Amino acid sequence: MSYLNRSFYALKATPIGQYLSNITSGFLLCLMVAMSAKFVSEHYGGPVILYALLMGIALNYLSTEGRCVAGIEFCAKSILRFGIALLGARITIEQLMGLGITPIMIVLVSVPATVLFGFFVGQAMKVSGGKANPQLINEILKKKL
Repeated sequence: MSYLNRSFYALKATPIGQYLSNITSGFLLCLMVAMSAKFVSEHYGGPVILYALLMGIALNYLSTEGRCVAGIEFCAKSILRFGIALLGARITIEQLMGLGITPIMIVLVSVPATVLFGFFVGQAMKVSGGKANPQLINEILKKKL
């Protein structure tokens, strides 16, 4: 047995190796769908995301059972979230300053207000044991604040 084969089997015996072995098939499938969507988009026109979505719909049955499930779940949760975070990082301070101070102030006021309203509605629902009407609580909070 060659050194490479022994190293592979030694890695597979570890928990991380078992995890990597479990997600490999699904990961490669997702990579194939992404590359195929990019190829079709470049050669036939149209948005990459549309082609990826259509291919994903066609291959959806692979996400329910079999060897690909763990890898598809990994891609759908971890890699997709990371991609969304990278997409959000493209918004720079220069772009925000280009909008002017008014939209920035609106965001700085409305986001914390929304979070606080959600928190207070949640607390009211907790006190009522989930029996209160959330829209009614929200209206009462708006009147009081």
